[in-house]
Amino acid sequence: MKDRQRGFAAIEALLILVILALIGFVGYKVYSTKTSTDTSYNKAAQSQSVTQSSTAVPEVNKASDLNKAQQALDQVNPDEDSGSDSQISGSY
Repeated sequence: MKDRQRGFAAIEALLILVILALIGFVGYKVYSTKTSTDTSYNKAAQSQSVTQSSTAVPEVNKASDLNKAQQALDQVNPDEDSGSDSQISGSY
């Protein structure tokens, strides 16, 4: 009878090591890209919240409050046409 060889050859072990290193490298790149993207999104969101206007719009409970709310909005965006209902009457 012939003796059968057992175990891994050096080339097989090297191939497994290369595959594991490749998987680890790709995993690291995906993780580092995700964390840097999350960091940049957080910084962008933080800077937007700081630069947004802090004008408070009054609460609308009755018809006279609606005029006050419209005046407050006109002070924030005076260039917009406040009398037009074109934003509301869009095609559906």
